[in-house]
Amino acid sequence: MESLKGIRVSYQDEEQRLEGYLAASSSSRDLPGVLVVPSWLNVVESTCRRADRLAEFGYAVFVADLFGAGICPRPPQSPQEVVARFLKDRLQFRKRLFAGLTTLQLRPECRADRIAAIGYCLGGCGVLELARAGAVLRGVVSLHGILTTPVPAQPKAVVAKILVLHGDADPLSPFDQLSAFR
Repeated sequence: MESLKGIRVSYQDEEQRLEGYLAASSSSRDLPGVLVVPSWLNVVESTCRRADRLAEFGYAVFVADLFGAGICPRPPQSPQEVVARFLKDRLQFRKRLFAGLTTLQLRPECRADRIAAIGYCLGGCGVLELARAGAVLRGVVSLHGILTTPVPAQPKAVVAKILVLHGDADPLSPFDQLSAFR
């Protein structure tokens, strides 16, 4: 098996400097890609290890930075405070997400027309926002994501297949929101 490399990748969203994490085999080119949109904790070691595990299956995996290079919120900060700006301004959130997606698409390790996205919690909301915005993705997987949006998809805009893995007792998106999403 080819050795795996994990590297930090700097990129921009306008003035905001961002730093994601790319995992792929060391000499790979044109692999199918996976964009990982993290939880409110951002680009942390545990999320990078998940990316490494996905890369072992033959993917180029990029963990997008949501908040800025080196910014990893922690308790006692509340998750609701940390994510509020993106939940209030979904267009800004989508812009940040597209910055990460574009970064992965431009990497030589990745084949730009074969990318899927997976997100956890805030990231689950993020991948659904990418799908609603018409991002050209093969599919998105939302795990425990926020399902509501103030900016619904336009008719025929969604091209990605969507898988939502969500418990009906999840307090973040209660059952009525799950029903409305379906």
